[in-house]
This record gives sequence, C-alpha cells and structure tokens, in this order.
Amino acid sequence: MLSKLSWKSVRLNYYHYIVYLIGMIFAVTIYYSFNAISYDEVLLKSVGSEVALKAFLSFGALLIALMILSFMFTINRFFFMRRAKEIGIYQLIGMKKRQIAGLFFSEIYLLGLAGLVIGIFFGIVFSKLFSMILIKVMVLNVESSLSLSIPSIINTVLVFILLLFMVSIHSSYLIYSYQLSGFFKKEERPVIEAKKLTGKQAILGVLGVALILFSYFLSLRVVSLLFNPVLGTIGFLLLPFVLVGLCAIGTYLFFKYTIHIFIHFFTRRKTGHYQGLSMLVAGNTRLHLYKGSNTLTTITIFIACSLGVIGGSASFYTLSLDHVNATNPTDFMVNSSLYETVKKSIGTQDEISESVQLNFKLVGSQYHYSISKEGTTVLEPINILSLSNYQEYQKINPYLKTIKLSDDHQAVQLDDRSMSLVRYDPIFQLADGTTIKVTAKTPDYLGEPLLRYNRPTIVVSDHLFDKIGSDAAYSLTAFNLRNSQDVDLANRLSEEFVKEWQFPMYYDLKQEGDTVSGYVSQQSQKSGAEQTLEEKEIWTLNYSSRLTELVYSRKLLGALIYIVLFLGIFALIISGSVLMVRQFAEAERERGTYRLLDRLGIPQKQIRQLIYRQNIIIFFFPMLLGILHAFFAVHLFNQLIPSPGYRLAYLSCGVLLLIYIVYYVLTSKIYYWIVEKDEPS
Repeated sequence: MLSKLSWKSVRLNYYHYIVYLIGMIFAVTIYYSFNAISYDEVLLKSVGSEVALKAFLSFGALLIALMILSFMFTINRFFFMRRAKEIGIYQLIGMKKRQIAGLFFSEIYLLGLAGLVIGIFFGIVFSKLFSMILIKVMVLNVESSLSLSIPSIINTVLVFILLLFMVSIHSSYLIYSYQLSGFFKKEERPVIEAKKLTGKQAILGVLGVALILFSYFLSLRVVSLLFNPVLGTIGFLLLPFVLVGLCAIGTYLFFKYTIHIFIHFFTRRKTGHYQGLSMLVAGNTRLHLYKGSNTLTTITIFIACSLGVIGGSASFYTLSLDHVNATNPTDFMVNSSLYETVKKSIGTQDEISESVQLNFKLVGSQYHYSISKEGTTVLEPINILSLSNYQEYQKINPYLKTIKLSDDHQAVQLDDRSMSLVRYDPIFQLADGTTIKVTAKTPDYLGEPLLRYNRPTIVVSDHLFDKIGSDAAYSLTAFNLRNSQDVDLANRLSEEFVKEWQFPMYYDLKQEGDTVSGYVSQQSQKSGAEQTLEEKEIWTLNYSSRLTELVYSRKLLGALIYIVLFLGIFALIISGSVLMVRQFAEAERERGTYRLLDRLGIPQKQIRQLIYRQNIIIFFFPMLLGILHAFFAVHLFNQLIPSPGYRLAYLSCGVLLLIYIVYYVLTSKIYYWIVEKDEPS
C-alpha cells in the first residue's frame, strides 16, 4: 500500500521531483568526479607533493555534500508543507505517523537512489572531461584517461546514503512535530492590498535602500577609511562584518517592503486594457515577496557570495602570476658568491643567455610607516641601488618600470605590491648623516625581496650611491637561460642548491634627536666584553628560481580555480532550483484564481503574459541585486589588492544570467501548465 501511495504522489507531482532529481544528479556527478580525480595516481604524481591536490578535492567534495544537504532540506520542507493536508487525511484514515514517515522514506530513497545511480553513470562518463579541465588550468603535461574508480563509487554511495538518511530524519521530525489540527488549518495569507501603501512599508522600504546604498558607499571608500584616524585598525577589521550586515538587512527589507513601493507606483498607471489583471498580479507578487522574503534574501546573498568567491579566486591566480613576475623576473637570481658554483652545475656557459650583477649597499636608516592611523618609526637597514645598475638590469628584466632622476635630491622607492596598504613617509635618515627624500614610487619587480634581507629598496643617483658609505655591501646575479622552460634543469638545480638562509648581517642602530648612529656590518661587533650592545641579526635567501615558482603557482592556483568554479556554478544552479520549486508550490496555490480568470473569458495569451511578468520579478530581482552586491564587493577587493583577475566575476555574471533565463522560461511554462490543468482527484 505504501509503495502505491508513494508512486501515486510522485506521478502526480513529477515536475517537483524532476527538479529535485536533476539537482541530485548534478551533485553526484561532480562529487564522484572530484573523488575519481583524487584517486588518479598518474595525475597526483604529476602534480607532486608540494600541492595537496587530494586534500583540495576532498575539501571541495565536502562543500558539495554540505550544499546538497542544504538543498535537500529546503526542497524537502517545500514538499512537506504542500502535502500537509494529504498527510492529515492519512492520519484520519488510521495511518500511524511511523507509516506516514515510511511513505516519505520510500519517496526520498527512491528519488535519491535514482539520482545516485544516474549521477555516478554521468560521473564516470564525464570524469575524463573534468580531469582534462583540471590538467588545463594547472598546466600539467599528462594525459587524462577514462577509468572506473571503485573507491570513488563506494565513497559516493556511502556519503549520499548518509545524506538521504539525514533528510529522512528531517522528514520524521516534521511529521512528528505537527499536530493533526495543523494539517487542516487554513493557510494564513498576509493582508497586502495592491492599491494601499502603508506608512510602515514606505519607511522600512526606504530604509532598506538606504542601508544597501550606505554599504556601497563604504565599500567605495574602504582605502580612505583604512587611514581614517577615527576608525583605526580595529574599526577597519570590523568593517567587512558591518558591510555584510548592512547588505543582509537592507536586502531583507528590500524584498519585504521596498518592492512594494515599486509595485504601488506601477499599479497607479492608468494605461492598459487589463489594468485590473495587473492589479491582481501586483497583489500576488507582493504576497509572494512578503512570504518569501527570507528565501529571496538568502538567495541574493548566496549569489553575491558565489560571484565574489569566483572573482576572488581568479584574482588570486593573476596575483600569483604577477607575484612570480615580481619575485622572479629572470630565470634565476643568486647571491653573487654562489654564481660561479651554479654556472658549473649548469654545465656549459652557452646555457646562460644573459646576466647582470646588482650591487647593493645595506645601510642603517630611520624611517616611518603607517597602517591606518597606527604609525611606526623604525631603526633598520635599507637597500640602496644605483640608477645605472637599475637601468642595466632593466635590459634583461621586462617588468621594470623606467626611472629618471634629475639630481641627487631625487630618489625612487620600490613599492612592495603585497603591502600596498602600508604607507611610507618620504624621508629616510641614514646612519652616515645623509638624508634621502623619496620623490616617487614604482612597483618592485626587482626580484625576491628575501634575497635583499626583506628590507625596503631605494634607487638613487650614481653620485649619491658612491657618496653613501657602507660596511655591508653585497651583490646578486640575475641570469636567463636559453631554454627558459627546461624543467629538468630547474629541478636539478633545486635539488643541488637547497633554499637556505645564508649570509647574515648584523646591526645596532640608535637615534639621538635627528641623528642616527650605529653600524651595519657583515661581521658581528658583539664580543664577550661588549654585552651591552643590542645587536640584531638578519639573514637572506641564497637563490630563487622562476620556473620552479611558476609551476608551483600554476598548480596551486589552478586547483583552487577548478574547485571554486564548479562550486560557484553548482551554488547558482541550487539557488535557481529552489526558486523554481517554490514557484511550483505558488502555482498550485493560485490555480483556482487563474482558472476563474479563464472562466471569465480572459484570453489565455493574456494570462500567460501575467504569469511571465510575475515570475520575472521573483527570478531577476534577486539575481540583479546579487550581481550588484558582488560588483561592489569585487570593487572593494580591487582597491585593497588590484588585479585584472576580477574580470572572471563579471564573466560569471553572464553565466548566472544564462542559468536564470533558462530557469525563468522553464518555470513560467510549467507554472502556466500547472494553473491550467485540472485539480488532481
């Protein structure tokens, strides 16, 4: 009997279950593919141990499982609420709650197992495609293969059976927590008149827009707020939470009240032959928005977060490549004392196409920098480089910007892009009495800062460079290979020359008034008889390799983008599916109203247009507002960390628009079919 009832329910409401089934199939396909890749030994070996690809994929699979669990819970609750009277009838004819729960269990597991089997099949078919995409974004030299992964199948089956069990528990909770009287209680519909706009709605509606606009205003001025003396560092750190809170509250008020203002002015128009029908649709739309404000708010924030995360991950990719260009603009950079040894290890002099030696002076200095209103004065060494040496290096370094100095009073500081929120004062007071005033800044594409003791670097005129005295001079040699993509050579050099902290420098600096005294030296000045010296010690790396860093960055960031893109698109599909099922439920509630219009002689074409107009608000308002939230969020990120990679977020908006257009058209067509078909007997 239970099986017959279950089959009848599925047959009568198959359009609800198809949406649920498609979402399950898509989730199982992605989950299986992630697991299958994590068991691909050839691919994992190609990636190497430096990138924890298996851990990345496992984490992505976990997020997919959590997202599908949330989706299943939401859809399950929709199914339960629309079948409340049916469950009440079951109780009246003598069925026990455990039998009703068994009925729900059979439906859940029937659909779940169908989605599991079909999803695993598609996962096996498309796993090679997913592997090829991963190989492409990680720039790997390996062939993908179509294979059946038994461990992945077992893992997928166990995880989704667990999810189905949790949804079954949720259904049981809903069934046992409802009383019989509640099943026949008439649904309370909020009284929202299409013509009337209350003062409360107007005030809260305007407040919703004001909160959203205020959050946008703050996001546009985030950098100036960082250095605001009133806000401070703590206030700046709390700012993201404030922005999210303002957006969330503003979005909720927007869907619950602000849209009512728009609809109110829309319904006051006197044009149109079916103005009364427009009033009907306006009233229904306002009711749906009022009842579903929580769902629409969640979906809007969900869309904004998905687009923001996609844009953020893409920006990390481009920033990583830019970081490689900045820290490794040439194939290799080594401390000059190791250069001859490295040349011998390379094998032949012909392998090196060009090289330049950079000569630095590490000198004691007093300077000031600030983050927000917090300012700090430090006594530390800085690097000094001559203009002619910089220009010589520029010939083999395509990323260096051109610098021009007209006299000794001008200097240019190489600005670390990763610390763009740090502001240096222009005055650097040196220990030998020289004062350097920085007149301009340029991005630091000189090479790995850790090869320069991770201290600020300033380019000065040749005359001033010769004038500045230092007991801590050192040199770096940058060179390119004829075959810059020789991975084997790069790996061999990495094995022979392990990155180490070498070549220590010692300093002890003091300030008396405007005068800086002390020393910076390659030899420690502290002996047993001079324990009062507060000598500090700094170290530098011995070398850096462009190809090694480039391959690592592509692997790491490629895996990140791969996972985030799939998760983001899946999140967008889930949000559209929830709206779709929700509108199906609304169509069943409004069936009587639209059937009455049909009996009154209203043309079917006009009724169809009204349905499309109603659904366009439900689907596209959350989408457009979510895109707007994401746009300002990405703009905020771009102020803090500039990157062209955020363009992927804008490209994702196109994908979102396409997904929602498909959902909108399908939902409107099925909505019309639901309201025109006969009531199920």
